[in-house]
Amino acid sequence: MRIPTEQFVRDRFVVREALECQSARLFAERATLEQKHELRLMAEQMDTLFSRLAAGNGDADFTFAVHGYHFQLHMRIAEYSGCVELQRALLFCFVAVAAAGQSAPARGPVANTQIEPALLYG
Repeated sequence: MRIPTEQFVRDRFVVREALECQSARLFAERATLEQKHELRLMAEQMDTLFSRLAAGNGDADFTFAVHGYHFQLHMRIAEYSGCVELQRALLFCFVAVAAAGQSAPARGPVANTQIEPALLYG
């Protein structure tokens, strides 16, 4: 069994970011109105959950649930991109980083609802 190095984890974040950008681009082009509406609701919910976490309102179970929902949001964007291989590659990046016991590097508060107009309206 190979123990992931710091460089391995950093590289997976670079690949994940590239895959998420491509997912978002394809989602903006291909998603139906219903799918875009669903994503808007998920983004709003995600912002609410992250706000609760930032305020210190949550135990370990809540934190785990929030990160699980965040994962679902990213995977839903990939699903609605219409590219199965993109979904698989993104899933692999999430699993590889999670298996290494890492989480996404802090980037500051970027609301999901701030990102959403570009996805929904191109």
